[in-house]
Amino acid sequence: MLFLCTLPLPACISHSSPSYSSDQHALLSFKDSLAPANSLSDWSHNISACNWTGVSCSRRRQRVVSLNLTGMSLAASSISPFLANLSFLRILDLSNNSFQGQIPPQLGSLFRLRMLRLTDNYLSGIIPSQLGLLPNLEKLGLGANHLTGTIPSSLGNLSSLTLLDLPQNGLHGDIPVELGMLAQLHWLVLGMNNFTGPIPTTLANCTHLQILGLHHNLLTGHIPSQLGKLSELRELYLWGNQLTGKIPSSLSNCSLLELLACERNQLTGEIPCSFSNSTHLQLLDLADNQLTGTIPSSLGKLSSLTRLALSTNKLHGGIPVEVGMLTQINWLTIQRNYFTGPIPTALFNCTHLQILALHQNDFTGRIPSQFDKLSKLQLLLLWENQLSGEIPSSISNCTHLQQIYLAVNQLSGTIPLEFGKLLHLQRLILYRNHLVSGSSGLSIITALTNCSSLEHLGLSNNYLSGILPSSVSQLSKVLSSMELGANKIEGNIPSDIGNLTQLTYLGLSYNRFKGTIPSTLSQLPNLERLSMEENYLDGSIPQTLGHVKRLGYLKLSKNMLSGKIPDSLGDLPQLRYLLLDHNQLSGKIPPSLGRCQTLEKVDLSYNKLTGDIPSEVAGLPNLQFYFNISNNLLQGSLLEMSKMVMVQAIDVSFNKFSGEIPAALSSCTNLQYLNLSWNSFDGQIPASLTHLKNLEDIDLSNNNLSGGIPMAFQEMKTLQHINLSSNKLVGVVPKEGVFATLNESAIMGNIGLCGTRINFPPCPHSKQKQFLVSRKVILPLVIGISISIMSILLFLYSYRKRCTSQKTLPLTVAPMSISYEELVEATGGFMETNLLGVGSFGSVYKGILKNGTNIAIKVLNLQDEISHQSFIKECNVLKRVRHRNVIKIISACYNLDFKALVLPFMSNGNLEKCLYPQGEEECKLNLNDRLKIATKIAHGITYLHHHCFVQVIHCDLKPNNVLLGDDMTPYIADFGISKLVFGNSMDASTSTNTLKGSIGYVAP
Repeated sequence: MLFLCTLPLPACISHSSPSYSSDQHALLSFKDSLAPANSLSDWSHNISACNWTGVSCSRRRQRVVSLNLTGMSLAASSISPFLANLSFLRILDLSNNSFQGQIPPQLGSLFRLRMLRLTDNYLSGIIPSQLGLLPNLEKLGLGANHLTGTIPSSLGNLSSLTLLDLPQNGLHGDIPVELGMLAQLHWLVLGMNNFTGPIPTTLANCTHLQILGLHHNLLTGHIPSQLGKLSELRELYLWGNQLTGKIPSSLSNCSLLELLACERNQLTGEIPCSFSNSTHLQLLDLADNQLTGTIPSSLGKLSSLTRLALSTNKLHGGIPVEVGMLTQINWLTIQRNYFTGPIPTALFNCTHLQILALHQNDFTGRIPSQFDKLSKLQLLLLWENQLSGEIPSSISNCTHLQQIYLAVNQLSGTIPLEFGKLLHLQRLILYRNHLVSGSSGLSIITALTNCSSLEHLGLSNNYLSGILPSSVSQLSKVLSSMELGANKIEGNIPSDIGNLTQLTYLGLSYNRFKGTIPSTLSQLPNLERLSMEENYLDGSIPQTLGHVKRLGYLKLSKNMLSGKIPDSLGDLPQLRYLLLDHNQLSGKIPPSLGRCQTLEKVDLSYNKLTGDIPSEVAGLPNLQFYFNISNNLLQGSLLEMSKMVMVQAIDVSFNKFSGEIPAALSSCTNLQYLNLSWNSFDGQIPASLTHLKNLEDIDLSNNNLSGGIPMAFQEMKTLQHINLSSNKLVGVVPKEGVFATLNESAIMGNIGLCGTRINFPPCPHSKQKQFLVSRKVILPLVIGISISIMSILLFLYSYRKRCTSQKTLPLTVAPMSISYEELVEATGGFMETNLLGVGSFGSVYKGILKNGTNIAIKVLNLQDEISHQSFIKECNVLKRVRHRNVIKIISACYNLDFKALVLPFMSNGNLEKCLYPQGEEECKLNLNDRLKIATKIAHGITYLHHHCFVQVIHCDLKPNNVLLGDDMTPYIADFGISKLVFGNSMDASTSTNTLKGSIGYVAP
């Protein structure tokens, strides 16, 4: 009070005036709404309101004219409407706080207000239309809130407005045409909302506009050519919309334009040459559109340009040499286009370049060597082109380089050891080239130990060779990814690799590594992906891998690993891919894997696993992609597998599973591929399998299934392939759906089937006829059959001495047994009219069995011992080979005087007759047919070479040995001269020592 009394009298009178009190009361009411309660602690009755934090008063009247509380960390559930009582207020700035609620419409009564700034809060609701009643308002900033609704058209009445800033909200609707009435507007930013519709042409009336930001909305239509009238425009942001049409050449009339950002739209047409008139242009970003044509050479006149971004368009041609005139440019990003030709050396005149991104184009030729001019270069991105030649060592002169991407080119030679001088290098990505190690081996690894910032090293898919040096453990302590796969690296994996503790990805697959998997990998706590497939690794899988808690991908396929699957793998809570196929693993599947609830893909196929599928594993609920345990020695039932409700593919083929197929498998609603073949399943095919609406391929062949084929299979629209062969199925073969084009081999070996196609016997019209036979007929028939059986037994007993070895080969490939007598009857005594062809090891006859099934009988010659060996070999192969493009065996018969294979009959003969037709043969193949046949043959050969139970080298692959089914599907046949390359578990003596095919044969 003493202080107040010392003031001049007018001031004392002012403080006690009603107007002053109302201002103070309004401010204190505002303070009461704040949290925490001690906010603005100096706002009290003991201090003049004009001295409060953020408050400014007029000199004469001592009325509050400014309230600026920006960045004060204030919070409130709403902005107090009492602020509207500050009738002399000119500036209200509450930006960068935590105010919530709606904007008080009462603020529209502050007719003296010139600036209203509420940006960067948590305000919601609509923009009050009352704000359009502020005649003196010059700046309105409401950005970075949660405002919704539309922009009130009343804002067009703010004739004094120079700044309208509304970005980063949830505003929607059209941009009001009334904004074109704001003749004094300098700044209009509406970006990062949900505005729709076209850009109003009326904005061209805002002739003083300097910054126009309409980016990141849903605007459509063309860019108005009228915007070219904005002669004062400096920055135009239109990126991230759905704008179409051409870029208006009239924009070049904006002679002061410094920034044009139109990326991420759907703009078409060419880049206007007239842009060369915009000499002040510093940034031109037209990326992510559908622009065509070439880069105008006139852009070289933009001497102020610092950034040129044209990536992800449909531009073509070469880089104009005039680009080298852009001496101020520091970003040049033209990736993902169709540019061709060499990289011009003139580009290296751009000495300020920091980012050079030319990747994913069709550039050819060598990489220029003038990198000593680009001393400021930080990113060199040239990957996925057609560049050739050696990598210039001069790149090492760019001492600020952080990233080098040269992958997916045709680069050759060695990796420059000078790269070790790049102390700031973070990424070196050179995969998929033709790089070699040279005489120094993998010395590049040692050189890179100087790059202390290296985070990613990608050298895969090259021809690097030599032993991985122990210096690999001395690479950067921040190295997170090292990919060396698909090279020719050999030797042991250094145990010190465990020192790279920041590794998240270690890729060593498709090399020649040998020895054991280092147990020190457990020292890599951040490892997420470990790929070591297709090497020569042996020994057991380290138990310590269970300590790598972040491991999500474990790929050890196609090695020589043995022993049991470690229980500790169940301790990997983030494991998604577990690929251990094609090894020599034994023992049981550990139940602990059931704890890996994130597993999406499991492949344990082609091992020696035994026992049942643990219920914990069979019930993995999140398995999404496939579960493959085929080609093992597993047994038991599949009942629990119905819990894999998300799995897309299940393959349990070539095991010893038995019992009925669980009807509950229909719970696996995402299932697309189901292979239960080559097991001992019995019972009927569950009709519930037809409820799998996504099923495309099902193989139930070579089991003991009985009963009929569920007719609903033919109604499954997604089903493309079905194989039910070699079972005990009976009844009608469906005609529709997948069965309409079904190949004969996919259903053979079921003697109880009937129908009107695939040469099955006709089905009886009425079942009642089977039960109306009188006893007078049945009794004599039974007696007659009994006498016949006795006669046959006596005949066989007397014949035993003459032919003790005649028998049907006991193949697991098919339960169907065909005797020599049936073959004689089927071929009419092997008449010449049924002779299909003669090969180097025998003759092939056509036959028809009693049930109407067409077959082909391959009878082997007996002139020498090789025929016997060839026969046994082909049987051993064919009885286990399973592929839709490799011929299947139905049965086999042999004795001392006769050896024959029974195969499916192919009505279209062999490929040679279609490629070289003679006489009246009608078999025309167009280019598309030939391509399909060649592709399917390649699939079959790939299976024989890489995925069969043993590697099979055909040695006589020719058109004559490729048979064509009813739908022209090719089947590779004739394994009589195949060489079988067995693994360590097989007897090497069974392998032939010489590879020899037909005369004139050339290996594929």
